[in-house]
Amino acid sequence: MTWVANTSDITSALAKIPQAARPAIAVTRGHLEWLISVPPDGSMPFDGAFPTVIEWPQGPHPASRMADLGCSLVTFEILHPEADAIRAALAGILDDPRIRFSRASVPSFRAVIRTPNGDRQLT
Repeated sequence: MTWVANTSDITSALAKIPQAARPAIAVTRGHLEWLISVPPDGSMPFDGAFPTVIEWPQGPHPASRMADLGCSLVTFEILHPEADAIRAALAGILDDPRIRFSRASVPSFRAVIRTPNGDRQLT
């Protein structure tokens, strides 16, 4: 389990976040290319509750080529025994009010997606 946080400068972001996986590597798939933080041993910080960091190149975001189906993120909650440490490590880097951190004994995620048919919770 993990989640991804976008940045416009992955080098700077990784330098500011000691807990982030390193190094950033270049990845391609078809005509897409991006930089993403990848731990050398494959382990994810905080059991995957800490985000993988991604940087897309300048220009239109790949999501702009997808059909708009009327869905949008309302909230994304990261539940983890060390939620306070994760929140503190990302302070000033990830300031999206939709992202929330809560303490829980078992790491997990909870998202609320607004759809044309009402809000839906994913766990």
